[in-house]
Amino acid sequence: MRKIYKIISILMSIIFFMSVLPQVNLLDVLADTTKTTYRIRTVEDLYKIREDLNGIYILDNDIDLTKATQKGGICDYDGTGWNPIGALESGDYKAFKGTLDGRGYKITGMRIYNSKSSNVGLFAGIDGATIKDLTISGTINSAKQATIGSFVGTDTSGTISDCHSEVDIHLTSALKVGGIVGIIKGDGNIRNCSNKGNIEIIFNDTVDLKIGGICGASYSSKANIEKCYNSGDIYENVPMNKGDMAVYCSGILGGGWY
Repeated sequence: MRKIYKIISILMSIIFFMSVLPQVNLLDVLADTTKTTYRIRTVEDLYKIREDLNGIYILDNDIDLTKATQKGGICDYDGTGWNPIGALESGDYKAFKGTLDGRGYKITGMRIYNSKSSNVGLFAGIDGATIKDLTISGTINSAKQATIGSFVGTDTSGTISDCHSEVDIHLTSALKVGGIVGIIKGDGNIRNCSNKGNIEIIFNDTVDLKIGGICGASYSSKANIEKCYNSGDIYENVPMNKGDMAVYCSGILGGGWY
């Protein structure tokens, strides 16, 4: 009996100690010896993912980027709106290699307008990362040749699951465009995802174009897209006098080369 009382006393002490610990308002660290875990509660928290591309991130609520990515907003990058996570000044990117768990929450109002990055989306690119259980809405407009997806520009061996896009994409130039991902390389996976956003391309360039409701293009036989669907409209208006230019378009995957 004394042992039981002692255990109860210890548990009560632990509960009291935890209740008086200070609360961390921004990216509070939770655990892990190899990767740090952060809670995402504000626009600023979301933006700071770029400061640790190996971290584990967990959304605690919906995030509204409408005001933040408007011209002059706190996340408006030189008038282009949201700067894709990992994007570099050179136009290249550093890949996200961590985890983003949306826990069923939404990121709304994401605006990207003529991004300086060659890889456009919430993330410029991922490599071995996991993005799951998240919905994004907003708009992407571009007049630049780029690889574009609402979640990720380039997916190299990453996994995107249970994610949904309501992002409308309007372009006058591009290379690979997908509702979720622009291009998959390596053994990238897209599972249980959907796109409701419309993709509209009025094209004037002389380069090949790949458009997919889920993924623009895949350059790997190891890539996997399963249990995904697209209900958004895909509209392309490409002049027929562009020589050898080719347009590949599909509701799921625009084009694939192995």
